[in-house]
Amino acid sequence: MDSDPSKDLRQRLEQWSETAHQDVDAMEFFILLARFTQRAHQSLTHVHQRHGLVEGDFDVMATLARQDQGMSPTTLSRELLVSKSGLTGRLKRLEQKGYVSRSLHQLDGRGFIIRLTAEGARVLHEAFPHHIRTEHELLSPLSSEQQQRLLDLFRALTSDELS
Repeated sequence: MDSDPSKDLRQRLEQWSETAHQDVDAMEFFILLARFTQRAHQSLTHVHQRHGLVEGDFDVMATLARQDQGMSPTTLSRELLVSKSGLTGRLKRLEQKGYVSRSLHQLDGRGFIIRLTAEGARVLHEAFPHHIRTEHELLSPLSSEQQQRLLDLFRALTSDELS
């Protein structure tokens, strides 16, 4: 008979609390958050792979889709919260597939502007509804009110990052 992972986690945390004489409620929160994040990552990766995209491709394309005039790699890396070196491989891969283009910056001839191509927009347009549907499915165990409350709580936890 399989055991209930949530019950097992609570038992381990209770043992840890008794042993360490510490309140471990925050630890449970972070363990559960990590589990949910892993589940979400796996589900969304599967969706993206069905559209020929690998990790990070969708985020780059979706970010570029919101900017008709394109973006510099520096601005794009800042928007995506990834290092410039982490972005470089993604851009090369997407450029090879014909999903993004790179052109010289008109004001600064040393820099580049990255834009989503028509083919990239087509692939994104096909993948986007599946991405959104999967996000909704991941949150479906919660009611609309619970989802809104969770969103409000996460906004509070990250409010210093948003300002």
